[in-house]
Amino acid sequence: MTFRPFVSSNFSNEIIEYGDVDLKSRAKVGGFLAEPLQQRAFSILLLSNFLYSLRMAEMKSGHIEIFVSDPMKARGFYVDVLGFTLVQIQGDQFVWLTLEDQSFLLRPSKNQNRVEFYDQSKIGLVLYTENLKEKRAELESRGLKFEDPDMFEGCLTFQDPDGNWFQLVDPNNH
Repeated sequence: MTFRPFVSSNFSNEIIEYGDVDLKSRAKVGGFLAEPLQQRAFSILLLSNFLYSLRMAEMKSGHIEIFVSDPMKARGFYVDVLGFTLVQIQGDQFVWLTLEDQSFLLRPSKNQNRVEFYDQSKIGLVLYTENLKEKRAELESRGLKFEDPDMFEGCLTFQDPDGNWFQLVDPNNH
């Protein structure tokens, strides 16, 4: 694990790297042995820097990539039927969309591994709505065909034209 160097509060204000620290005795700072008070301050800086490096290693979710045979054709389904917002088309090959604050990328793929049921798919994308009955009627009016519910009536399942599975649920009753 690498750590970023930090500026110590020693008298010479030089940059101290972790290799210069002997925590079993005293810290060697600027060519002299620090007194216990400075050593404690130096140890606090060391701990602070370590915690900073751990925080920097955290992961966050990014965009979701959905593999489709033709992103330009799939765009119509995602925008016109599901209501995603078109953000950008890159070189007639990649389609960037958003839904709320989540970004999606429609990417070309030759993968034709279709499965018959939602619970047979390798991954499913779950969409939330607080009024399931109303949203179902709206999506059906746009041409979406729901499949058999997954597990119970409150989990509506459907596929995009390329066989990617989705579930529509009310998060308050799921």
